[in-house]
Amino acid sequence: MKKSYLLLIIGVALMVFTSCKKKDPVIPPVTPTPHGGEVQSMPYTQSFATDFGTYTTQDVLGDESWVIDYQTAKMTGYVGGENKEDEDWLISSPVKITGVEHAKFVMEYICRYFSNVNEDITLWASEDYSFGNLPETATWINIPATWTESTNWSDWKTAEISLDDFVGKTVSLALKYVSTTTKAGTIEVKTITIEEGAVTPGPTPPTPGPGSGSGTADDPYNVTSGIGLQGNAQNVWTRGYIVGAVKNGLSSVSSNDDVNWTAPFDSFTNVVIADEADCNEIANCIIVNLPSGKPLRQMVNLYDNPDNLGKTLAVLGTLRTYFGQAGLRDSGGTEADFVLEGYVPPTPGATIFSETFANGQGDFTIQDVLMPGDITYVWAHASQYSCMKASAFVSGQAYETESWLVSPTIDLTGATAPMMSFSQAVNYASPESALSIMISTDYAGDVNTANWNEISLDQWPAGNNWTFVTSNADLTSYVGQYVTIAFKYTSTSSTSATWEVKNFVVEEPAE
Repeated sequence: MKKSYLLLIIGVALMVFTSCKKKDPVIPPVTPTPHGGEVQSMPYTQSFATDFGTYTTQDVLGDESWVIDYQTAKMTGYVGGENKEDEDWLISSPVKITGVEHAKFVMEYICRYFSNVNEDITLWASEDYSFGNLPETATWINIPATWTESTNWSDWKTAEISLDDFVGKTVSLALKYVSTTTKAGTIEVKTITIEEGAVTPGPTPPTPGPGSGSGTADDPYNVTSGIGLQGNAQNVWTRGYIVGAVKNGLSSVSSNDDVNWTAPFDSFTNVVIADEADCNEIANCIIVNLPSGKPLRQMVNLYDNPDNLGKTLAVLGTLRTYFGQAGLRDSGGTEADFVLEGYVPPTPGATIFSETFANGQGDFTIQDVLMPGDITYVWAHASQYSCMKASAFVSGQAYETESWLVSPTIDLTGATAPMMSFSQAVNYASPESALSIMISTDYAGDVNTANWNEISLDQWPAGNNWTFVTSNADLTSYVGQYVTIAFKYTSTSSTSATWEVKNFVVEEPAE
């Protein structure tokens, strides 16, 4: 009896001891993160149901970011009932586009509430992007792409975009999202596939309605025809008189008051064309999109070229809504995509060297002679303005620097009267004391060991605004030589300019 009682006591004690013992923590299993940056082979498909997988996201401007939501890669600048200014990139691992005749980018997506979805969402490719870095560290080429807004959050769209220009190359592909404090759209991407195959051709343009023309380069549609063919005609020519431009900052046009019909003009992203040169009625007009960084924008826009008002303009593009009105979206914007009254494209062979800086620094190199440890760069590509930009003003502080943007060797041995020109804007400093254009005939890779002369320009910007001016210089004294031209930027701890340059050309003027 005593023995049984003793065993019972021992058993109870063991139970109490066991129940009070601290348990080992339960460690949840770790879900491995897919490895990005490795070269992918086609077909290369990424679903965004659970994560970004082999893609990287890079925030260039603003506080918002690409996120995984609703089993998609989602990006929006509309937060808490407010539109935010943002620039954010969704970038693939590098992919080999080799061993095929045709290749394409296929994306399943929904996008809504954009001011202009085909300007706010753009597609880019780079052969020198290092995975995980900011996009500004690489050279990017814009790929013409057309997106369609959805009517609801179940209205999935599929875009097919040709990658034939990149066959035989290894490239990273990126979606670039931008928004402003005026308008911020939302995009959700379900899958992206890079695969072999030609893009399915669009529908054949239908027979035009009222109006005239057949949509060819020799017989363009007039504006009346273009209005009647909205949403039904791709890669067609349309011609009219330039009668105005939509006012800056607007996301839609609801009345004639939303258009500047006379100077001054405050927008360079569009022009309005009509069948009559004196038309001031938006219902009888087509709004023409002018793609960023392209000759169509540079030569046609009324902000920089107010004398174009009243001239005829023919443009190759797609007839579809723009600013909520009849529109024409040009996906190329090259010299071959438009005809402007009085404008003669450069004669083949007349241009000795050119670089627009629309898609990066091109063959120019950057050399930092003086760079404090608190900043990482002075010169950088500003994709939103299609230019190269230099500044040493960071986080509210100016820094003492010296940084050069240096051209490749330019051959003037066959020139007779070469001229140099480029567009530039300067703010926050006097350009004469801080900035200079230099030229050398013995540059060999180091700006410190070469002999340099300063080039005298016919004009500099005012130095206190963002207005671009075209500056010119005569290079006749360097005929018969090989030269290198450089943009030299300097700043102090008290004065730091912001310098923007684009459309650099050395050419032999026409006879």
